[in-house]
Formats: sequence, C-alpha cells, structure tokens
Amino acid sequence: MNFRTILVLAASTSIALAENIYLVAKSNSTEINGNGVGFPHEGAGINYGFLGAGQGSTLSYSAADKQLTLDTGVLQYFRVSGDYVRASVEGPDAALTFDSNDYLLVNGSSSYFYACKNTNDPYKYSASSYELMYYPENAPSGCLSLTLQKKDVSSPSSSGVPITTPGSNSTAPITSSTLSTSTATSSHSAINSTTTFTGAAAMEYAPAGSFFALVETNAQLPENHNEFRSDTFTTPTQSMINSIGLASVSDSVYNEDADTKALEKKLADLMGFEAGVFCVSGTLSNQIALRSHLKQPPHSVLCDYRGHVYVHEAGGLATLSQAMVTDIIPSNGLYLTLEDIVARYIPDDGDIHAAPTKVVSLENTLHGLIYPIEEIKRISEWCRANGLLIHLDGARIWDANIASGVPFTEYGKYFDSISVCLSKGLGAPIGSVLVGSADFIKKANHFKKQNGGGIRQCGMLCRMASIAIDENFPKMKQSHVMAKEVAEYAESIGLILEIPCQTNFVFLDPLKNHIDPALISVVGEKYGIKISIFRLSFSFQNSRVAVDNLKLALKELKEEAERNPYHSNKAIGMYKAGNGKE
Repeated sequence: MNFRTILVLAASTSIALAENIYLVAKSNSTEINGNGVGFPHEGAGINYGFLGAGQGSTLSYSAADKQLTLDTGVLQYFRVSGDYVRASVEGPDAALTFDSNDYLLVNGSSSYFYACKNTNDPYKYSASSYELMYYPENAPSGCLSLTLQKKDVSSPSSSGVPITTPGSNSTAPITSSTLSTSTATSSHSAINSTTTFTGAAAMEYAPAGSFFALVETNAQLPENHNEFRSDTFTTPTQSMINSIGLASVSDSVYNEDADTKALEKKLADLMGFEAGVFCVSGTLSNQIALRSHLKQPPHSVLCDYRGHVYVHEAGGLATLSQAMVTDIIPSNGLYLTLEDIVARYIPDDGDIHAAPTKVVSLENTLHGLIYPIEEIKRISEWCRANGLLIHLDGARIWDANIASGVPFTEYGKYFDSISVCLSKGLGAPIGSVLVGSADFIKKANHFKKQNGGGIRQCGMLCRMASIAIDENFPKMKQSHVMAKEVAEYAESIGLILEIPCQTNFVFLDPLKNHIDPALISVVGEKYGIKISIFRLSFSFQNSRVAVDNLKLALKELKEEAERNPYHSNKAIGMYKAGNGKE
C-alpha cells in the first residue's frame, strides 16, 4: 500500500449509544492483513472504502440500529450493495452486526469482502491501492479475500488531524509546483487532469465537498473533473460499465428486451404514467412526443423562446411536425406564466389565416431555473379546460426535484407527456425516456422507428441508465452546491448574473459584464478548466481543484473586462465556443 494514513475531518460528533471503532482487514495475504479501512471522498455524499497501513477512518457503530456510520459533516451509512463498499448518504442497505470475535457480519455473514485493484474508480486510487469490494458471487480473479474485524478507538479524532482546504479567496492558480506545500501560494499555470497528487497535496486538493483525502498515494483526477461546458459530460461509473456483461440482449424493436422494458417501466412508474419508450436522445423523445400530439396541420406549438424544443433541436418542429411555433419571452424574465400563455394563445376558432395552438410545451428546469409547481398547475388546468395538450421537456427534472422537493408524480399529473433525460447530470452514456399514456407511447414508438430511432440490442444502454438513476441521482445535489458557491463568488467580485442560480447552472450576463467571448475558452485553458460561453454547468463529477481554478479564471476575465471592456450587439450561441469553434 502506498498511503500511510487516512485523515478525518468533522468526525468529532458521536452518535448517542454508539461506540467508536475502526475496521481492519484479516486475510491470508500478508499484503493486506492488518490494514485499516479508510473512506476517501469520490463523489457528492459518497466515500468509497480503501485499505491502507494505519488505523483508517473512525466509524460509529450502533448495536441497536445494526448500522455503521461515518460523520463527514453529514451522516453517511456503511453500504455494500452494487459491489462497492462505501459510506453514503443513501442510507443503510443491510443489517450489520459483530460476532464474538469482533468480525463484521453483513446480514449474518462475514464472507464476501475482497480487496481489488484497478476497479476503475473515478479518482484512480485503485491503480496503486486496494479498494474494498463486496461480491456475494462472481468475485473477479486477482482480488484478495478478507474479513473485517473491529477495533475500538478512544475518540473519533484519534486517527488523524483535521484537513484544511484552500481558501476561496486565493488568487493564484493551483499548480503541480505548489502541491508539495500545505497551502496554495502563487504560480502561473493550473493543474490538469493528469496531475499526480502525493503527500499533503492529496489532502489539500480533494474533490469539491470533500472531508477526506488519501495521504502518500497517487490520485489521478478523472478526465471530466474540470468540465464546465455542460452536464452532458458526466461519465458512466465503474458499476455501470461492469453491468454491461449482465445486460439482456434481446431485440427492443420487437419489444422483447428485458432491461429496456424494465427501464421504461421504471421511469413511467416514477413519473406516474402508464408507459414509456427509450430514445437515443432528448431531441428524439421531445420531437416524437410533439409529433404524436399534433394530428393535422396547420397547427402550432407554444413555448418559451429559450425552449430546447424550439431553439436547439435543429428545426425539428417545422421539419417533422409541420408546426409553427409561438415563442414567448416571459414577462417576469424567468418562466412563462398563465397570463403570458393566454395572451399569445391562438384559438381554433375558424380563422383560416392562423395556425391554432394545439400543444403547450414547458421545460423544467430551463437554464437551471425551477418552474414553480403552482404555476404549472394553473397552466395545466387552463390547457385542459381549453382542449390543449401539454408536454414537459423534463431533461433536468432530476434537478427540479432535488431543488424544490416536489415529487416526480406531482409534476407528472399536470402533463400529458414528459421527456426525461438520463445523460445530463446522471452519467448514463446515452438516452432519454418519454413517458405518457399507453396509447400515446404506442404512437410515439411508431414515430421513433420512422425517425431511425429503433435500437436492436438496447439492454446494455438501459441497464447502465437504470444504475445511473439508483447510484448517481443521490449525488447530484453536490452540483447545486458548487454552482451556488461559484455564483456567490462571481457576484462578490462584481460579475453580473443574467438569471438567479437555482440548480446546477450559472449564467453570466453576456452584455453587462463586457467580457470578450473569444477570451473565455483561452482563459479557461490557462487555468486547466473547460469553459466556452457565459453558461457554466456543474456536475457531481467536478473536482474541488477545478472549482477553485474556475474562480480564478472568472477573476481574470473580470479584470480583463475592466481593462478592455468588450461591446457587441452580436448574438452569442449556446453551443458556440468563444474561439469560433462549435
């Protein structure tokens, strides 16, 4: 093992009637026997288990609850489902007890624990250190079998010292040359995805929101840790990749693939609908939804002027549905109100000069803004009273649920169809699911096939997407925390936000800040981050070092705008980089 100690921050609060313990590995392998179990941070609300010389992380054990917990400022539970041993805010998943020799029992058994390398964990700790895994069956070759034994500790802080993270007001980019010191000082270039952390550096520059870090280990940041262009850059986890070999491989076009049908039902049930159909993209699911709702032109769709179905789907409404679009600028600057819609609604009253409104299409979230459920209800009731259908582009309905607390089924009851994206923020490689009534989905599937969307062996994609929902949805809250942090920092240095930061996006005003858009990607590259426009997007896979370097980039852009203010009346495209590249 390369690392000597697992340092713990915010572990001083004990649970009533619980004992403080740590776990050590017992194995026939001298390489791991006696090693402690530590839980370094690898995602929002989740810390994975690794073995290392030394005591490891302090845990609290409640015999009454039969649970082990880790206090990181939030309470995390010891979990074993999905092969990975981890501490997570997801809650407990097994009954944990100890036998007379202090060996940990999971649902009555001390078996199935293994130490494995090269598990493809997000931060590559397992390239040099053993990750703690749990395989009730089919453990990979090369893994070392072990059991876990508890050891008592006198206090939660006995295994290490508190971590001090870099201050948010640092003005120097974080570089490999400064990583051997305890604090960032000054330098001229920023860390990149191949920078190796060792010693105190691994402690100082753990991912955003981290309370733990490895010491004396090589930790490589994932490729997308510095990606702020879009939350579509989230990548599949190792458990998702591992699941491919277990996926069903029947023909989904014939509606015979088990994993595809299971995912479609999962999303339909989650949103409160009868049926669902898996699509390769949100563009396809939105377009076949609107095509299925629209029966006979001339007709029109009413939506927000920023709506994805109108602006970012390659003119699909005109091409595929022969539909006119009534695009509306919200009077409140944030979201369409019922009054906005009524004012622009085109009735089917016999006027042969017009294209009557047949569908109202909303989006939640839109530009990261949460659509108030009270307004959705008003609009839905009016639409149904006037014979209009109502569709929701719910690509980021996950974020709306996280931020508002409104249940998915509550959203669902106000719409005739919802498109739900699985690759934005969740980390699935491909796909969206369109949900609606059984008859509606049957017709939508017809248009899916017509538009080349039929997929034969779709089970692999759907199984990965299903795991993404189970494992990554609880982590997405962290992206909101990071976005809010950066938004507050931007305002503190005098940058102007175009709209409030409510979820995982920060929008800088493209006109009032007088920043030359051609400089955005250039400055981002200097600081080792990927930005290209005035929209900053966050995901749970962003790292602490990337967030700090983003702040430094914003500071430099602000200072340059003050020296050389940029003035232009040109429109700035959502997907066009500042250097002119798409």
